Amino acid sequence: MRLPGAVPDAALKAAQALWQREALTLGSVDPVTTELVRLRGARHHDCHT
Repeated sequence: MRLPGAVPDAALKAAQALWQREALTLGSVDPVTTELVRLRGARHHDCHT
């Protein structure tokens, strides 16, 4: 959930970018985890998918 006016710390943004790059190197992830990540991303980006 986003907070109005909140500005993420540069260190947090860098850590998230590193985590995202590393996650892309995974060979496979189980379907339940994949769906949970997809739903969390959609909620964060207000996609409503």
